[in-house]
Amino acid sequence: MPKKQLIKSERKENEGRKRGSDTERRKAAGSSESFRDEKLLRNTKTNRLLRIQEEYRKREEQKRKAKLWAKSTATARKRIEQQRSKRSELPGSKRAEQQRRIEVMRPLRTDHSAYCEPEKV
Repeated sequence: MPKKQLIKSERKENEGRKRGSDTERRKAAGSSESFRDEKLLRNTKTNRLLRIQEEYRKREEQKRKAKLWAKSTATARKRIEQQRSKRSELPGSKRAEQQRRIEVMRPLRTDHSAYCEPEKV
């Protein structure tokens, strides 16, 4: 082999060693235990991230359900109030009579002069 080719092949071997993956480098260094520890740590980090994401997703789902529930209850309340008001408009119903009594009891003026004692001159 010519001298230049030998040098190139040696370079490639050296570069291959340098470019080796982390696992290969660690195994070559003999630190398989530390590598295992690091792998476990990496897994726990990802597990923790996954757990946090799952909790966040659950919280968002609960918020969404709460909004839907609030909307549905609000519309239900409105519907019930409308039904009550329709019932109260029917003649002969107890509610209609109560409404009439309340209207009679209310003062005509909105200012409180109706409730005040007359001034003495």
